[in-house]
Amino acid sequence: MIKSLFILAGAGFVLAAVCFAGAAALGAGVSTYTAALICDTAVPAWHDGHREMPYVFAGSAATAAGGLAMVLVAPRHAGPAVRFAVLGAVTELTAKSLMLRRLGEGAKPYQQGRAGKLLETGEVLTAAGLAGAVLASRDRTTAALSGLALLTSSALTRFGIFEAGRASARNPEETIEPQRRRLLKKSKPVIQNVRVLLSVSYELIKDLGRISCIASNNSAILEVGHTNGARDERQAISHGITGEVVQDERL
Repeated sequence: MIKSLFILAGAGFVLAAVCFAGAAALGAGVSTYTAALICDTAVPAWHDGHREMPYVFAGSAATAAGGLAMVLVAPRHAGPAVRFAVLGAVTELTAKSLMLRRLGEGAKPYQQGRAGKLLETGEVLTAAGLAGAVLASRDRTTAALSGLALLTSSALTRFGIFEAGRASARNPEETIEPQRRRLLKKSKPVIQNVRVLLSVSYELIKDLGRISCIASNNSAILEVGHTNGARDERQAISHGITGEVVQDERL
């Protein structure tokens, strides 16, 4: 009986080690995979925030993981969970702030309507959960409530981002205007290249015209020189020029 218990305990430790290793290896990818999926769509609010969105989701996942650990673990052992939650919350809030600042007018879906309320409530719960975790780390009830607040804030952040995408997809201005700006931005180098090509072509045509005029004048000079009795090309040029001058003076 005791031997069987030791075998089960050893198997449990091995299974736990495998699970911990898998979570450590795949956790970052799984927590940000949703951000990669939604940003690879044509929804303006999601696609335009593709730079910061993975960091928002990673920070939100870390906040939720820390909050869950604070609920399940005794306060005296919850120090790493609190630090992990603080790191996740700082990452999430910083990335979200940078994203909204960069989007400018495109950030309206995240700040208005149902999405704005969800995200704002999530930020308030994040601040309350962190304050409770740091200031009342020895009280079991406060630690559990703080962990629940962090878990709820993480869920509200994700639902808020989802609602912002839906709102921007329903709004024609949010759908058409960003695409028009991106199209103009991409077409500017092409337009500049076309202008340069046209300018070069115009200069080339002018040069060809000058060359044609010079060739015509040389032919006329040689013809006049031969008419005046020149024996070679050199005399033809000399007589042709003189003949032109005489003609001009006569005129």
